[in-house]
Amino acid sequence: MFGINTDTPFYLNKQLSCIMMQRHRKAIEPMDDKSLEKLEFTEITKIIAGYTSFSVGREMVLNLKPISDYHRISTWLRQSQEAWYLLSVHNFSIGGASDVREVVRLATLGKIIEPASLIEIQRTLAVMRQVRTSLSAMSKEVPLLCHIAQGITELPDVETALSWTGLRPSWLLSGHNLERPVRRW
Repeated sequence: MFGINTDTPFYLNKQLSCIMMQRHRKAIEPMDDKSLEKLEFTEITKIIAGYTSFSVGREMVLNLKPISDYHRISTWLRQSQEAWYLLSVHNFSIGGASDVREVVRLATLGKIIEPASLIEIQRTLAVMRQVRTSLSAMSKEVPLLCHIAQGITELPDVETALSWTGLRPSWLLSGHNLERPVRRW
């Protein structure tokens, strides 16, 4: 789910999960910084983050913290196995998606949004709709990821409104330029 490339050495995922599982039977305080340093936890997450292909996934990996909940760890490992399967067997991708969180935040504040950002939002909405549809179609093969994908809200009206503006990457690249940005929210 972090947008990890298939080139990611599996042993890194194993090493990280071993660190997270070491204390699953003991519900003790969170791991202290000295222990994390000794286990080279930060270095491991940096290595794994280097294999991500999406900025949001990289951020998620870098923010990982050890946990001691056996069931959560077990679920995450099964999700990782499903993701590995998707990437290696089905060549699954979220290519075309962008991190649009900041642009959306600005839009909710009533700020003017640049045409290129509107295109990124439209493209990301389309990619997320395709991800949800694809994972739903593979629900027997990847049930945990399918369950997560059901949480993706499709916004066909927003997607259509953005496409209706006539903003297309080829149009922008052909030399046409808007005198001022378009506000659509």
